[in-house]
Amino acid sequence: DPRVFADRGEDSCPLPNRLLVNGSMGIKQVREASYPMDRVLPVEALRYLYLAKVDGSERREINESNRTLLVTTGSLLEENKAQLRFLSEVATVNGLKKYGKIVIKAHPGLDIKELLNEIRLEFSYTIEQRHLSEIWSDIDVVFAANSTGVSLEAAWLGIPVIIMGAVDAMNNHPFFDIPEVKFVGDRKSFKEQLENPQRVLIPEDFFFLDEGLIYWRRLLEESLMRSCGETDQP
Repeated sequence: DPRVFADRGEDSCPLPNRLLVNGSMGIKQVREASYPMDRVLPVEALRYLYLAKVDGSERREINESNRTLLVTTGSLLEENKAQLRFLSEVATVNGLKKYGKIVIKAHPGLDIKELLNEIRLEFSYTIEQRHLSEIWSDIDVVFAANSTGVSLEAAWLGIPVIIMGAVDAMNNHPFFDIPEVKFVGDRKSFKEQLENPQRVLIPEDFFFLDEGLIYWRRLLEESLMRSCGETDQP
């Protein structure tokens, strides 16, 4: 509620001195939320900085058959269960017929070995351990958990993405208000998206990716100067 940011009473919600935002869509969202823009600063997206080195080879035509599907699970147990069950169910109705290879990459914060023993997938798949930067060129479509940022990376690279709907939680995904994004909520919608996956069109500055880290350097230099001034140190 924008009134939260305007309230300056004794019981007002505490706000940080600086809110650091790593991309153009984030800037747009905090502005639309009426967040005090004098507290907002842009910074480079450190986690995604490797994308600056990608040569664009991932933006290729979507194969009609023998596709490779990358499945990336999240940090929430119930979400992972639902995601793997969707995979299992859609396979039984020939929903994976256009896919010759299924690759599963687990979220580092939650091991899925026990889940895979519980929800047995009746099709061949491989478990991927390598960093995403090493496998993007082999991927045709991504099926991502709602609670992971992998769908953002895939979309920026121009790879079609299918995103799980939130499970027992509010959908806080950054793509929530993009009209062409239809979050998976049932087997039928999942099968339809597998058959006709769509790219998500996002701006090139969705992430700030300057490898010189201009924003971060400026921020840290200003912070250091203030700190020195407060302590009377040279």
